[in-house]
Amino acid sequence: LSKIKLITLTSDMSFYFLNPDEMGKLYISGRIFGAIGALLSIVVFYFLCRELFTDKKLVYFLTLFYGTAPGFVLWSHYLKPFSYGLLWFLLTLLAVVRFYKSNREKYLYLSAVSAGLSFGTLLTYGYIYLTIFLFILFSVKDYKWKLKNLFLTLIIFLATFFITNPYVLISYKEFIQELAYLRNYWHRDISINAIKVFVFNTMRYGLGTPLWFTLLIGLVGSLVYKPEKINWLFFLVFVPAFFYFAFTTAHWVHYSIFLYPLLIISAGLSISRVGQKKMIVLLLSGIVIYTFLYTSSYVKILGERNIRIAAGEWINENIPSGSKIGLLEAPSPWRTPPFQFLDYKLIISQERNIIEKEKPEYFIVSEYQWLRGPGYNAIKDFLYDYEVVQRFEKEPYFFGIRFKQPDDIPYDWCHPNPVILIWKRKT
Repeated sequence: LSKIKLITLTSDMSFYFLNPDEMGKLYISGRIFGAIGALLSIVVFYFLCRELFTDKKLVYFLTLFYGTAPGFVLWSHYLKPFSYGLLWFLLTLLAVVRFYKSNREKYLYLSAVSAGLSFGTLLTYGYIYLTIFLFILFSVKDYKWKLKNLFLTLIIFLATFFITNPYVLISYKEFIQELAYLRNYWHRDISINAIKVFVFNTMRYGLGTPLWFTLLIGLVGSLVYKPEKINWLFFLVFVPAFFYFAFTTAHWVHYSIFLYPLLIISAGLSISRVGQKKMIVLLLSGIVIYTFLYTSSYVKILGERNIRIAAGEWINENIPSGSKIGLLEAPSPWRTPPFQFLDYKLIISQERNIIEKEKPEYFIVSEYQWLRGPGYNAIKDFLYDYEVVQRFEKEPYFFGIRFKQPDDIPYDWCHPNPVILIWKRKT
């Protein structure tokens, strides 16, 4: 894009501060690139389903499940790789399944290339190599062939990763430091409660309740009713990732999006064996319609004026310049309305003694603070000498159907639409 003068690339960061429109072009082009990758992943998923299922209607339904899943769709709108990375993830699955059906080695090597690209897009997506490992391990080939191809695919996988991410070798110390930082960011919680939160809250919101329930039933059914080798292989790919994300990022939707295609395929393997096709078609149609409406209600919000901007404008217009404004955390684009920070004295603290000393006239709190912190009631108690004077909130709706958003949602589910409260000190 820079070659044809659509965007300007420079290492001089001051250029972008002085030319914010150019920075905006970079941001938009990145989002468009990610959205195209996400759309292409739907096409790949369709062909993957065609390899696995002979029922064309089932193929269409499973593809619609994937393409309308709320978590997948929402994160295809952000400048993040979680949805875009599924393109390489699914190309790996497609190549592996073609190897499974044909025993042709070229598909293994293609899958290793795709897995390396997946790994390069997002480190956690490198997990897809486990699929290659399992499909080789459980193939009908002899042990010598298995060892040779495990070695070759691993070399191809790593070589592809390093070729597309040379900085890992060039600046390996910085890379290791980044990994150490990420390790501190992901807090382990190996408990039954973490699994409960991940299954009944995080995955349910990421998929929508009807689709979530259907896929869980389908996953169990794929193992209970005359399972074939392919059923067990997909289950073995799914399980380690499930526990990993449950124990490390149970409260976040976006980290575990790559579980969705694995779940949908496993459920499809179960649904394909069920009789009463007309009833199944009606049921799956209802699930697709609900999921589409539910997802569209959030996409609609993304297309509207950002609630953070509305809150920021209200602050600029209604809070006198020079006032003290309290914040629980340093300003951030995700959690803080964009207002004229330099026009006010910001008191950033979670210590009650500092708040009592500085006595900010106003306090700004967003949904992020109580979701990831002690909860709304605790914040309300912390600000006992303040009262809410303005509330910014949008209820998701589409075609007149409203979807209530309760207080207990995944940490990142408020990204498109956080509740923002403006508190004022009581007189």
